[in-house]
Amino acid sequence: MTVLVIGGTGKVGTLLVTTLAANGAKVRVLVRSEDRVALLPTGVDPAVVSIVDDPDGAQAAFDGIDQVFMLNRPVATEVVEGVLAVLLARRAGVRRFVYQSVFHAEAHAHLPHVASKVAIGTAVRNSGMAWTLLSPNHFFQNDWMTREALSDGRYVVPIGGVGCSGIDAQDIAAAAARVLSSDGHDGMDYPIVGRQVLNGAACAAAWSEVLRRPVTYDTDPARWRASSPMPAWLGLDLMTMYETFGRDGYIASEREMDSTVRLLGRQPVDYADYVTRTAAQWGLS
Repeated sequence: MTVLVIGGTGKVGTLLVTTLAANGAKVRVLVRSEDRVALLPTGVDPAVVSIVDDPDGAQAAFDGIDQVFMLNRPVATEVVEGVLAVLLARRAGVRRFVYQSVFHAEAHAHLPHVASKVAIGTAVRNSGMAWTLLSPNHFFQNDWMTREALSDGRYVVPIGGVGCSGIDAQDIAAAAARVLSSDGHDGMDYPIVGRQVLNGAACAAAWSEVLRRPVTYDTDPARWRASSPMPAWLGLDLMTMYETFGRDGYIASEREMDSTVRLLGRQPVDYADYVTRTAAQWGLS
């Protein structure tokens, strides 16, 4: 199996590339600059090129590839990059395209970064290649946005009071690895969701338990936005997303939860276990 991973140095991609390489797959990772190559595990083949800036040059990265896994960054050119990648894969004769979208994407297409994924997902479905979509809920790893605030006893990720069926990036990577290394997944759009419904207060309580000191949920999303540097368009995009979560929640059905368990072959990671692991990694515990 030869896999090209697009988005292989992020939260999910790093874990996926490491897993695939450890399991004996030949892995090529498309990176946009030479400085990203150092982030790749030994034995992984880097392809340093920008699909948007040099699509003709990027074609070579797809040569000899059996399967593509793609996870695009939320950037202003996301649709262009994603659809071009599908086109380049088709031209290279790629057999299967696995794309990471988001949970209930169509219902959240009023958000720019989700609308991009809806458009790319349509291109994947209509590509003529075998395809699989992975559609995760809110990442536990979005807690990086509250790392500094935790030192002041505040949890600032503004997920609201209704809750999300959040998921660990480890589980998303495990699901992707299973899809890429086994058959029976063609034409599937898999929800990747947790068993727990986590709201802001519950997340703060989990951190308080692990850190052994009071952590309260800061309910003002404006303070989160002010403390999270990002492009202006993305700041408004994500603020609107969290306003939607606060009003409606982002909750999976029992059937969707069961689907995740079947795909993983186990229960997803518990948020408390994620917090314990992350607090140790951050030197907070």
